[in-house]
Amino acid sequence: MPPSLKKHNSLKRLLRPEVLKRLLAEAQEAVGATTAIAVCERDTVLPGAHASFVDAGGKEGDLTFPLHADGHPCGVLILRPAGHGKAEGVGIDAARFGRMLATALQEIIDREEARRAVAEETLEQYRESALLHKTTILFNQSLRLDDVSQALLRQCQNTEIHAEMGMVFGTGQADREWRMLSSFGPADECGLAAITASRLFREIVAGGKGEIINDLPSDIRWQDEVPQLQALICNPLKSPGHWAGGLILATRRPGQVFQAAHLKQVSTLGQVAATAMANAHHFEEVQGMLDALLQALTTAIDARDPCTSGHSHRVAKYAVALARLIGSDEDGALDIRFSEQEIKEIHYAAMLHDVGKIGVAEAVLTKSSRLPPERLEALCHRLAQWGAQANRDWQAMYVQLQAINKANVITDQDIALIEELANQKIGLGEVVFPVVHDDERQQLLIPRGNLNAAEWLEIKNHPAESYRILQHIPFPRDLERVRAIILQHHEKIDGSGYPNGVHGKEILPQSRILAIVDIYDALTAADRPYKRALSREKALSILQQEAAAGKIDAALTAFFSQNLQSIEEQGAAMGQIPSAR
Repeated sequence: MPPSLKKHNSLKRLLRPEVLKRLLAEAQEAVGATTAIAVCERDTVLPGAHASFVDAGGKEGDLTFPLHADGHPCGVLILRPAGHGKAEGVGIDAARFGRMLATALQEIIDREEARRAVAEETLEQYRESALLHKTTILFNQSLRLDDVSQALLRQCQNTEIHAEMGMVFGTGQADREWRMLSSFGPADECGLAAITASRLFREIVAGGKGEIINDLPSDIRWQDEVPQLQALICNPLKSPGHWAGGLILATRRPGQVFQAAHLKQVSTLGQVAATAMANAHHFEEVQGMLDALLQALTTAIDARDPCTSGHSHRVAKYAVALARLIGSDEDGALDIRFSEQEIKEIHYAAMLHDVGKIGVAEAVLTKSSRLPPERLEALCHRLAQWGAQANRDWQAMYVQLQAINKANVITDQDIALIEELANQKIGLGEVVFPVVHDDERQQLLIPRGNLNAAEWLEIKNHPAESYRILQHIPFPRDLERVRAIILQHHEKIDGSGYPNGVHGKEILPQSRILAIVDIYDALTAADRPYKRALSREKALSILQQEAAAGKIDAALTAFFSQNLQSIEEQGAAMGQIPSAR
């Protein structure tokens, strides 16, 4: 056989045995028994040859006609006439007949090559389509950029590329700084991330077309940014919008060669991954913007009342820490478990739980005494005038009134003083008026706190107002319970809460958590000048009393009390939470 024959070309694949046998039988019949015919591939005689061809070796006088596949010699047609160039008895020119037979065989080979090429192309398109379909589903299972990049690298590892290491990079429009998203193999210890500083990486990414470099040290664009690296595939991750990425598959193994088929696979994977990663990047940007808006809105809500500054942020941290701790409770005392998405829902609800206070009048929201300072001062002038007219010691009475004005609960002695002064009159000529006006009397006689019935009703309406305001925000499906959690956070287990008086199991577990931490922070907050912050022990005692009275969830309250130290530590890890004294 001629030494130039390529091993990868195979006549056995291109000439089906039954076709070759039939054709050679007819040719043999045409030339007669004195001329032997065979088709040989290297050292092999193919089926259908004359019986005299026991091996593929040529003899003197043989007529040989090369056969080609894919433009390369792949075998020969041999005619072995007994005479001198003519088949005896039939007068056929063996050389001419051989050329004609070789032409027929070549036509069969060419047609089979074309058929196989179409079949291979169709199969390749199917494989690519199947890979696109599979990876489209796989890469779009998550909207986290890290998850998508890890999925891309896993797919690259599942191919026949057999890269030693790999890394995915990404960059946004804001800073244009490349950051490593995911990696496999010894990429970190080899310092593969340094490749982003190379001219080679920058040019390939800018060009938008993947490349194979199998002899990296000899590439003029490479300045040994990653020592000992021998070969790599660099594929840009192109996507419309404001995100760009790059995929590197590399090796330090001498002699490992990446092939064009490997780059094609990587390009197919990268095509789908780039779109999924751009979507994830966009989602993360939107999520970041939403979180920033949430923080700004929460700060604005708390800022309306300087006395509750930071309340919503602290409640959110306590609530998230408590929800996470419940999920890690090995004893399983509480039959509640929250997914990470549900914990995120709790976080949003806690941050926004007081948004309805936007609709509460400033005077009511910031009210720190029964009477505002200017009204108390006016009462003082009237009291002094009355004292002068009645010859009474009004200063001691005024001191008591000041204490009543700031008191959380009033005594019978306080009530007696207010009623007495409300019945005393001051005369200025013909004008007579009481020392304590009727509206002042009503405010000073409030049994507990400093809000009258109308003001308290306005405050109690804030969960419903929060629900109404948040109806204008199109929360995604996985956050659709945020409004309901907020609406119920002041409901009580015994049905005595507000705004709807729901009770028992009708109250969401998330709302029960929010109720407990909301009360705890209100009791222990050190930033309320009109109310002394309670110690941790006193606050827990009040919570336990509320639980015993059927107001808040008893099991959750017990768990909160038992694990408060851990809850405060986890909350502090999310951001500073001042510990209760």
